Amino acid sequence: MSDGPHRSLPMKPKWRHVAERAYNAAHGIEDISAAMMPALYADCQNEIPPRFIEGLRRICESQEGRLFKDDSASLLESLRQDAGTGLGRNALDNVVRLSRHEELNVFTAVKAFENALTDWVAKNNRQMEEHTLRKTTVSKANKLRSRLEQATAHAKEQFSGLSRQILKLDNTRPSRKASKRGGLDEGPSIK
Repeated sequence: MSDGPHRSLPMKPKWRHVAERAYNAAHGIEDISAAMMPALYADCQNEIPPRFIEGLRRICESQEGRLFKDDSASLLESLRQDAGTGLGRNALDNVVRLSRHEELNVFTAVKAFENALTDWVAKNNRQMEEHTLRKTTVSKANKLRSRLEQATAHAKEQFSGLSRQILKLDNTRPSRKASKRGGLDEGPSIK
């Protein structure tokens, strides 16, 4: 483990692990994005109440295949108390916004969660960058931001799968930890 500003980062341990990988140049972009997914999944488990997920999925599924749709805005607003704050509230706001422009169904909810996850990662990336800027130089903070942006772009292709898992549309679960390389030949790639 290298010393760096990630040690004093006031974030959850999984996000500190992302910051450690982003700060250490020995880790590639794939390593950083691989560490993001368990951190996102853990945040979803902690931030989003299960009754909100069940209610949102029930509303979206009930609107599919109907010729005459219910007033989806009022149905979605009834979930506002269950959404909590943070990630769940952001996802609900995205569903409401998307339902104004397209049909409300499970795919709308998946898109809304993808957008919420993207916003959540951006928020955490800004927090890591700001903390690095306080503890080190501007050039190191800029390098960290660049690596985090590349890792986020790489991880975005997995956000759809994670959204489907959150909504319990897929039974598979992501790994709880980012893969750790312990063998002599399994270290970070040499550039």
